[in-house]
Amino acid sequence: MRRTIPLTPIGFVLLGVCLSGSVGAGESGPYGPPAQPTQKQPTSPARPPAPSVIYGVCWGEDAKSRYLSAVFAGEAPGDAADVSMRQGMAGVWKQAFGRYLIKEHNFQSAAQCGAFATRAEAEAYFRQVGPCPRGPGRCVETGWAYTAPAKGPEASLPPASNYAFCLTPASSKREIYFSTVQPKAESLGPGQFESSFVAYLASKYGYKTSATCWDSRAAMYIRDQAAQITRARQSKIDDYRSAGYTVIETDWAFTSATSATSPTPPPVASTRPAPIGLASPAQTVPAAAVAAAPQKVTHAVCWADFDPRTRYYSAVFDGMGSDYADWMPAFKTFLEQKYQYTGQVRCNKQPSQAEAQKYWDNMVGLARTTSLGDGSKAKIIETGWSYPQ
Repeated sequence: MRRTIPLTPIGFVLLGVCLSGSVGAGESGPYGPPAQPTQKQPTSPARPPAPSVIYGVCWGEDAKSRYLSAVFAGEAPGDAADVSMRQGMAGVWKQAFGRYLIKEHNFQSAAQCGAFATRAEAEAYFRQVGPCPRGPGRCVETGWAYTAPAKGPEASLPPASNYAFCLTPASSKREIYFSTVQPKAESLGPGQFESSFVAYLASKYGYKTSATCWDSRAAMYIRDQAAQITRARQSKIDDYRSAGYTVIETDWAFTSATSATSPTPPPVASTRPAPIGLASPAQTVPAAAVAAAPQKVTHAVCWADFDPRTRYYSAVFDGMGSDYADWMPAFKTFLEQKYQYTGQVRCNKQPSQAEAQKYWDNMVGLARTTSLGDGSKAKIIETGWSYPQ
């Protein structure tokens, strides 16, 4: 049910006080103090946590109007008392509510959501931010509630500590090949996963190219890794299709025999920067080279694009002597303290400063030119951050 009620200027002021006291980074509110992941993930598969029910409230406000969701329940992949899990679910709801507002109301700002362990807490919070008061202005109670998408192919994946999918770089043919999401063994050498996918494409499609693979541990997907990286893959597919590319979803599955025996074609240069969040296509190496000593990581970059309207990027920094478990919590803490950003962060490591800089240039360049759903461009913030700070 939709109800439109005027909103007074006083109501906006009081609302602002409520919001500033409820959702500030590092303060108590829907989540409590922000979680700080500091430990590396175990290498052995862990039993996934039992799902639970949590409760949400979403809202959005631009220069002309204010929109409220209903109080709704949603299934969550873990204990309802887990603060970091609720933060992650609130981010999922925020994106869904934002898409709804853009589509239905031509919304011109950022949506917000709170996630709570009990319905009573969610209803109490709803009373703080709504229902809409009377007075001039426009306030809409949309009745929106989050509906989880149908379970995708990740439901059939075996338990693993890491999952990955691969894709080819954009080319003048405007075709992109994607693999499925599948477990990726921690013991694989650099380039081995990519080489197997490239060999498969050459054998089945006669397509000689390079490839890049995105894995869940590099993206710091701590919980429900299979589902999160499956959603990331689908998001990339949707982005390419929206841009007019032909997407070929292959049935490739990694096997050590394929990567060891199949010839590896030479790489083909990309004519377009790699999508945000994905590594720039690296030179594909023969299987014999894969078995050699692992590459040394010398430089890395980190970024945060959980909010599509504002994206944060680190500088290129020396990564020797440290790894994801060091960089990501440090970058997250920096963003929380300086920008009040509380979403996910990601990092990527490269074997040289030049390659890391190329990766950064491609990623930020694409972010600057990509249009959002309403036709606007994201705000790009080059933070200058490096590790150690």
